[in-house]
Amino acid sequence: MAEPLTRGHKKRARTLEDLLDAATRVFSRKDAILTTFLEIADEARVASGTVHNYFKSKDELIEAAAIKLIDRINGPVWRDFERVEDTAQRLAIVIKSAFQLMADDPEWGAAVLRLVDATHRTTQKLTNLIPEILEEGRNSGRLVFRDPLAAQNVVGGAILAGMRSVNAGAAPEAMGEHLVEHVLLALGLKAKEALRIAQSARAAGAPDEPASTRRSAGRS
Repeated sequence: MAEPLTRGHKKRARTLEDLLDAATRVFSRKDAILTTFLEIADEARVASGTVHNYFKSKDELIEAAAIKLIDRINGPVWRDFERVEDTAQRLAIVIKSAFQLMADDPEWGAAVLRLVDATHRTTQKLTNLIPEILEEGRNSGRLVFRDPLAAQNVVGGAILAGMRSVNAGAAPEAMGEHLVEHVLLALGLKAKEALRIAQSARAAGAPDEPASTRRSAGRS
């Protein structure tokens, strides 16, 4: 049985959260690799030494901030995966969720994109669900591609490019629908099926749209 947290542990955990929240705000405005511990401390309104007490290096701070940011999307996505077995639909959920969160929380999106520029590890974390989805889809015959790494690059690159477009002002719903359709086409789905999934899939955590209000899957 785990021992209850002491007041000191709780205070340290709160301070850590405050520092990571401050780092997110700063990273949303400035390149992570150019950010100093002093700027993070000023944003969090703590002494500069406090940041050093929690992080040995800026790389460690960037890693921790990336984990916290990516958990905001991966948590809801995993919960939605419990009710969706189809790998094509799961892929659509990942893509649409990234774009919707970009629109709902521009600060989150700007920070993620700057962290992607700062370290490849952020890209790996952001797209860490993709390899498993692709492997399951390939094994089941649902998705078709020759090279797994190339397929991962197609999907991951499309997500990042779409996120940048949404960050620049593109509508997340339209971007999500169109990009999902093209990604699924690239992975071997028939045009009608790719369009149906692109139109019907929802971002993680979004309520399902009543069937009566969904658009027809066929092209006019």
